Amino acid sequence: MTLLLGPVACEQLDRKVKLKRFSFFKELDILLKKELRLDYDIVIQAAAISDFAPKFTGQKKISSHQKELKLTLKPTVKLINCLRMFKPRAFLVGFKFEPHIETKHLIEKTRKLIKSANLDLAVGNHLKNKRYNAYLINRKKIAGPFLSKSAMTNSLIRLIRRAYVRK
Repeated sequence: MTLLLGPVACEQLDRKVKLKRFSFFKELDILLKKELRLDYDIVIQAAAISDFAPKFTGQKKISSHQKELKLTLKPTVKLINCLRMFKPRAFLVGFKFEPHIETKHLIEKTRKLIKSANLDLAVGNHLKNKRYNAYLINRKKIAGPFLSKSAMTNSLIRLIRRAYVRK
């Protein structure tokens, strides 16, 4: 079991979990492609990956005497859309976070993610009345709402176990 983790705090992990850190999109892209060449049966992509990156990166310090600085962004590759290509038989789980959206629209957007990335399951989550709210969604069913991350995680693990055993 391997965890690719961005620049966030991490509690004590089980010894069985191999931790690999990344800070930038390109680092995750390289790590993910390297890891997906290995033998994984289940892939869960929960990272909130940037949709845009700077089009140009400077090679030296930018002078503070510049009067104006323009930043041009370009879209990044949707890494979640590459998972099925690397792991055609794996059980794939994605996440869709839309903080300020109605539940109906969250479910629609999560189902679109399932279809576009060819996922087996996705977690759609948002903030409803400033509180965490999540749904476990596949092509046929919706489970939830889960009002805490731990409740969602426990149900996600149970669902993956049941669904993966059937594959």
